[in-house]
Amino acid sequence: MKKIVIFLLLLMALGGCSSISPSSEKIWEHVKKYEGTKLVKEPNGYYSKYGLSTPRIRDYNKKYKKSYRVQHLTESQAKVIFDRLYYKNYEIYKIKNDRVKLAVVDTIYNQGTTGIKIIQETVNSLSSRRHRIKVDGRFGNETIGRINRISHYKFLRTLRTKRIAYYRTRPHFRKYGRGWIRRVDDVTRT
Repeated sequence: MKKIVIFLLLLMALGGCSSISPSSEKIWEHVKKYEGTKLVKEPNGYYSKYGLSTPRIRDYNKKYKKSYRVQHLTESQAKVIFDRLYYKNYEIYKIKNDRVKLAVVDTIYNQGTTGIKIIQETVNSLSSRRHRIKVDGRFGNETIGRINRISHYKFLRTLRTKRIAYYRTRPHFRKYGRGWIRRVDDVTRT
């Protein structure tokens, strides 16, 4: 029995098991709802599936010594990539409020480095001058610490406003804007 437990733990550590934390699983279901499960050819010529683009999969393969291809990506593989590259890499589990966790992951997943900057600008707009953080697109302990000290209600309302303002500047807002706003409203609802 002891050997089986050790084997399973080793298998999970090496990425051979698609089990992810319950909190990450819940957030994944939300992301999947908006990103979809179909293979999509992006305007830039790349493909994406589950919201994971060809370059993102290439980076993941290099970092974790895998050979996944977007065209053949399974949901199980996409969940593990999401868990490693977003939930664990950005240490989302350190955020205390579940609704804020969801909003932060959704912002980063959907908007990348720009999303991180929007989160940092949100934090700064709700902080006194001496508690402001650097808006550098790097998400770490300082940003998480500040998020945890802010009222989750105020954080979510301000993040909503800032994300929508950003989307309104995008060239495809007329085509996709209603869907983008619906997504933001869904994650920032208090």
